[in-house]
Amino acid sequence: MKSILSGMRRTVAAMTSTPLSSAGIGHAPVFDREWDAQRQFPEVADPAGYRAARIWNCKYRTLKPVAAFTGLEELAIMSIPDPDLTFLQGLGSLTYLRLLHLPKVTDLAPLAHLQNLRTLLIETPPSWDSGSKRLTVASFEPLGELRSLENITLIGIRTPEQSLRPLERCSNLRTAWFGHLPKDEIARFHAATGCIGAYSPPPKLIRV
Repeated sequence: MKSILSGMRRTVAAMTSTPLSSAGIGHAPVFDREWDAQRQFPEVADPAGYRAARIWNCKYRTLKPVAAFTGLEELAIMSIPDPDLTFLQGLGSLTYLRLLHLPKVTDLAPLAHLQNLRTLLIETPPSWDSGSKRLTVASFEPLGELRSLENITLIGIRTPEQSLRPLERCSNLRTAWFGHLPKDEIARFHAATGCIGAYSPPPKLIRV
């Protein structure tokens, strides 16, 4: 299991090392920032006009300005400095969301507003794996409200009860991949839902 997970993470890391053109794939409007050392989020003309965004390992003090990107269909973020995800709750057009490394977040409630979301990935960074470090959130209940969700990947994310039962309410789930949760609970979930055990498929407009 660990070797498979490590291989997937290496593949993802290799893919993310290539900068994305500002025009995006298929010339869709894409906002792309990678390894930006600036502390302030850049000023953006017409943020609502972007269909996709990739904000990768930047040093911004906050990602609250992302709330203005209301036309986003796909969003991938590595390194979230904020203690909550409220800046995401108004992005109702999102169909793909990947969040990697959100160390201060303990509540997933804002994600329940994303009713068009079809693919969701929430992960701790690979550097946490060797030390068995995990991110504990209050509950997976908000994710159970995502009735359009088809693919979910949770790696290094857990709740105090370590139960996946709230996700069984996502009746459209096709694939589910979990890392660092009890194996018997993962097996029970797959048996109860019939989901394929597979890492979530990639987005169409951005490379992650």
